Amino acid sequence: MGNFLLGCLASLVVAVAAAVASWFLNRRALRHRYKRMVGDEYSGWGFVDDQAAELVRKPQPQSTGKVEYTKRNLLRLHVSHGARAWVGEISMENEHFGVVVWRYTDTPPGKEAFGFKRVMVSEQAGTVKLLLVGERPFGLEVFERTT
Repeated sequence: MGNFLLGCLASLVVAVAAAVASWFLNRRALRHRYKRMVGDEYSGWGFVDDQAAELVRKPQPQSTGKVEYTKRNLLRLHVSHGARAWVGEISMENEHFGVVVWRYTDTPPGKEAFGFKRVMVSEQAGTVKLLLVGERPFGLEVFERTT
């Protein structure tokens, strides 16, 4: 009977250790997956005509952005343009696609400005791009950061 209890206890210890190790490794893998998006040097552009088939950026960036990793597949996007600022919570579906729920942080009392945007992540030649597709009237934006 003593060997049986000792065997059960050893199995329990190994199972708990494996579960804890798996949790830490999974958490580390998720953080690493989205690490390339994290940074505070994003420049944001709008487009001359966001209804055109081929999009042309405006000549100068209109905003600056910062992306923070919060947990699991969640990130936070802070954007400033002129005197206005908004914050978005990004929920990534995979490494290249997600959804942003955003709101302006500087609206006067009694008024709200918020919405949803889809985000596509593109990485090319040391540059990370966040392509945001929003609801009317907020349209399309691209945020770019050199890694």
